[in-house]
Amino acid sequence: MDYGKLAYLKAVDLEDKLGYMRSEKFCVTTIELNELVAGENFLAQIDGDGDIAVFVSASSVGTFFVDGVKVCEGADVFFKMTDGGELTAVFSEEHTKVRIMALGDITAAETSGKLYADYDENEISYLVCDRGTVKAYKSPKLSFEPRLLFETKGLQGDVCEYKKEFVFAILSEDGSVALRKGDIEKAYPLGASAVAISGGNYSLMVAYVSKGRLYVFELGDVGEEIASQSNVYFTGAVDDVRFVKKGSKVLFSSGGKCYAKELGADFKYDDKLYVRLATEVL
Repeated sequence: MDYGKLAYLKAVDLEDKLGYMRSEKFCVTTIELNELVAGENFLAQIDGDGDIAVFVSASSVGTFFVDGVKVCEGADVFFKMTDGGELTAVFSEEHTKVRIMALGDITAAETSGKLYADYDENEISYLVCDRGTVKAYKSPKLSFEPRLLFETKGLQGDVCEYKKEFVFAILSEDGSVALRKGDIEKAYPLGASAVAISGGNYSLMVAYVSKGRLYVFELGDVGEEIASQSNVYFTGAVDDVRFVKKGSKVLFSSGGKCYAKELGADFKYDDKLYVRLATEVL
C-alpha cells in the first residue's frame, strides 16, 4: 500500500468534508481497543455537531457501521460521521487491535478506556492508560499514523501542548505525578488520585485531586519546583479532573455531575462557576 498517497488522499478528503475548522470548534478524540472478539464489537459512542472525520487502523479487516448503517470495510479506513453516532465493527479474526482518531466539533465520547489528547499546528499527541500501563503516541494531524513515544507504568495521565512541545503527566500508584517534556522529567509527591495539565501563554497549569480536594499550581516549565499551590473551593468531594484544551476552564466531577471553574485568561482566577451534567462534557 502507498501510505504517502493514502495520507494525501485522506488530507484532501478531510479538508473537502470538514473545511477549515476554527480552532475553538476543533476537538480530537483518540481511542485504542485491544483483544476485540470475532463478530460484532462496540467501539465508541461519539457525539458532536456537524461533520466528524474518523480514521481507523485495525490489525485485521473489519466492516464498520455508524448507527447500524455500513460505512466502509477494510483495515485502514477513513469515513465521515454527521452529528456523531454509535460506532461498531464486525471482525472475522479474534484478538483484533483497533486505533481510532476522530476530529471535529466533538461534544462527548464514551469508551471503555481512558484516553487523553492534545494537538498543535501539525501533530496530535495522546495517552492511552490501560491496566497500569501508560503509552504515549504522536501522529500527523491529517493522517492517523501513530508513533509510540514511550511506555511506562501508571494509573492515569494527561498531555498538553506547551511552548511548541508536548508535555506529559503520569500518575503513579503511590500518588506522585511525573511531568515529562522531551528528555526532561521531574516527579512531584502530591498524593494524587487524578491529574490534568494545560498549557497557557506563559505557564503550565497542573490540577490534581487529593483526598477529595482539588488543587492547582503553575510552573514556568517542566523541571521547576512548585512555588505555591491553591485549593479550588468546593463543598463536595472531587473525584476526577480535566482541562478544556486550548481554553481556560478546569473541569472536575463530583456526585455524578461535572463542574467547570473558569480560571480566566492566562490562568488568572475568576469567580464564575458553571454546572453541567457529566454527560455533556468530553
